[in-house]
Amino acid sequence: MEKSDLEQFKSLYLSTGKEYIEKLKQSVEVLRQDPTRQESLDSFHISAHSLKSQSLVMGFVSTGELAHSLERFARSLKEKTLAFPVEHTEKVTKIIAELEGSLNHIETIGTENEMKQSIQEFEEVIINL
Repeated sequence: MEKSDLEQFKSLYLSTGKEYIEKLKQSVEVLRQDPTRQESLDSFHISAHSLKSQSLVMGFVSTGELAHSLERFARSLKEKTLAFPVEHTEKVTKIIAELEGSLNHIETIGTENEMKQSIQEFEEVIINL
């Protein structure tokens, strides 16, 4: 594969990644107003899953792992048939902002942000659902 092909894939990754971030933000806003909105929880889950998968394929492991934590959070809510826990809105919003920051860093610098601490902290939230 040529370098220009990789740049095209990276550009596509960043473009779709930003779309997933916007969908995550929109879903959280709707769920903040109505924590039982299943279609918003589904959108949240799909967006987190897609961002995770694409990040890992592109080799952005930390970004992929943090997106995976969001995906696990949504899947856990769905499996336990729990409403979106509004008390965790701030934490979820912070995670989305970190993912967005990592995408911006990839776009401008070429490397992702390190987010191990955030991953560990958010995993505790998931365990305690």
